[in-house]
Amino acid sequence: MLRLQVNRGLDGKFRKLEQLVENFQQEYVFGMATEIATRSPADTGTYMKQHHVGTTAVPQTVPATGPRRPPGEDPFGATHQSLVQPTIDRLVSEAPMDTTRLVFSNGAKHANKVEYGDPNSRNNKNGYAVYRSTAREHKRVAQEAEQRAKARNR
Repeated sequence: MLRLQVNRGLDGKFRKLEQLVENFQQEYVFGMATEIATRSPADTGTYMKQHHVGTTAVPQTVPATGPRRPPGEDPFGATHQSLVQPTIDRLVSEAPMDTTRLVFSNGAKHANKVEYGDPNSRNNKNGYAVYRSTAREHKRVAQEAEQRAKARNR
């Protein structure tokens, strides 16, 4: 019986490619999570805590709970700053890495008002466009994730 092995390094190349894809996914989720968290206003913290990443969107059912930010504090002030890193860390840890489809969504009941605005609000008539503005950054985030993944894979 004749056995012929062609390209002995192919297994190593496949492992390196798998690692590159895994690194890209991690970097991409980190980049998108960072965009979402840093663009999200904070009042009670419910909106920030209800960001989700998965293969489907979550329903918007969670009511706002908890103490409001101090009077006079900007929606991107100290309350916001205290929630950014935990939100990023949670999204990165919860992201499914065995899929090519990722959906970022928010389960807060008031998510649409945060995104699109509330005509009855004095401070948020036009919305914060958290997801719309993040979606516009998708291509840049993906390019940066690719560069970081390639650098990690060298």
